[in-house]
Amino acid sequence: MGRRIKICVADDEPVIAEVLCEGLRAHNFEAVEAHSGQEALDICKEGGIDLILLDINMPGIQGDTMANLLIRTAPELTNKIVLWSGIQRDLLEKKASATRVAGYISKDFGGTELATQVARYLERAPKKPTRSYNVLMVDDDRADYYLTQKMLEEFGHFTLDWARNFGDGVKAIMTGQHDAALVDYKLSGRTGLDLMKRISSEGIPTPMVLLTGYPDKNIRSLARDSGAVHCLDKENLTPATLDRVLRYVIAVYKS
Repeated sequence: MGRRIKICVADDEPVIAEVLCEGLRAHNFEAVEAHSGQEALDICKEGGIDLILLDINMPGIQGDTMANLLIRTAPELTNKIVLWSGIQRDLLEKKASATRVAGYISKDFGGTELATQVARYLERAPKKPTRSYNVLMVDDDRADYYLTQKMLEEFGHFTLDWARNFGDGVKAIMTGQHDAALVDYKLSGRTGLDLMKRISSEGIPTPMVLLTGYPDKNIRSLARDSGAVHCLDKENLTPATLDRVLRYVIAVYKS
């Protein structure tokens, strides 16, 4: 028999942690309790943890802060941490997107539902990339290019090329040499939507992600109609979000 999946349940309320662990064990997971962020860190240092269910509201170090600390201490835990809380779902989602965690689970879930949610995160946990991905950024702002390049450098599996205007962007994407393209909405007299329409009309399969500083639902709708597979808000963009989105669109649209 192979090793059972090991889950660390970190919650400052011992009764809740015990109930969660018992529920997970009933579904053939190995589960260990931690009652503080520091205790969770100590358990993870011992190794063998496949997923961490981390409560946000704990004494001392809060869960989302602890998530970042865990990842800095053990980079292999990236995308193996799931935030767990009873706070409003939109706030929980915001906290999760601001860290390099796999996602979040609301405390509304329990028993079989919780085990199902945990299993889903385990199934889609990204494997270590076996190659580097070649990404193109079409943006007329050199500073934005350098900032994006800096974000991607920490992951080590992306190379980022730069096209500084509409014409150069079209030519670069038309070569078909890129796994994905990040396209800025504003392109010196043209828009990223214009570029995407042009590429879509040529039938080039490179997945394109629109970068915009305008969190407008109408722009997102127009982006989809123009050929974008995703839309990202530049003002709230984090390295973790950029990594997840790029790897997702490449896996889905380049497979």
